[in-house]
Amino acid sequence: MYEKQKLLFKNLFKPVVKSVGKYFKKGGVLDVGCSSGLLLGLLRKKGYEIRGIEPDKTAYQSAKKTFGKRIFHGTLAEYLKTRAKRKFDIIIYNHVLEHISDINTEIQLVRKILKHKGLLVIGVPNTDNIIFKLRKKYWEPLMPLEHIWHFSSHYLTGFLKRQGFTIKKVYYDNDKRSDYPLVKRVYFILLSFINTMLQTGESALIISQYNPSTDK
Repeated sequence: MYEKQKLLFKNLFKPVVKSVGKYFKKGGVLDVGCSSGLLLGLLRKKGYEIRGIEPDKTAYQSAKKTFGKRIFHGTLAEYLKTRAKRKFDIIIYNHVLEHISDINTEIQLVRKILKHKGLLVIGVPNTDNIIFKLRKKYWEPLMPLEHIWHFSSHYLTGFLKRQGFTIKKVYYDNDKRSDYPLVKRVYFILLSFINTMLQTGESALIISQYNPSTDK
């Protein structure tokens, strides 16, 4: 749950809101795996028409208190059984795709409800970075009890291209590890600098646009 660290996560979500705003100043947004709705709250303040999907009951109930019927309890597949006719300008999977067992089927469902030229925004941990290569199984974002998949940004952008998406931008970031002792923080700051020089990072935010005409 995000509730205990609202300010921290709101700051983490701001790049998502800023990235979306470069392509759509308004429109319908679906946040898949919206948790308690902090990202949706930021998007609503910017004037977007928001909807959220959340399978976890506790997180869903928290989001529902704020957004009411705009939040659906379940998965995207379950959502489409009752609301398949609605289409969105923007669909967001912010650190959610790594939890989904069948990403091929999931993206096919996304294609059904994303408008032509609409945005698919995906944030994931990125294995193509120096910190992961050094820490390996000790790399914090692996989370083996929660994450089913571990993506590199290179693989994921290629996968999206094959699904009819054009990659508009990839943003990278590194964990600040602000609660670590000073010596360890300095060590990770140096590694993060190397990631930046190599144009990569521990997390990737991929902005892609749906272009059905490019489907093979």
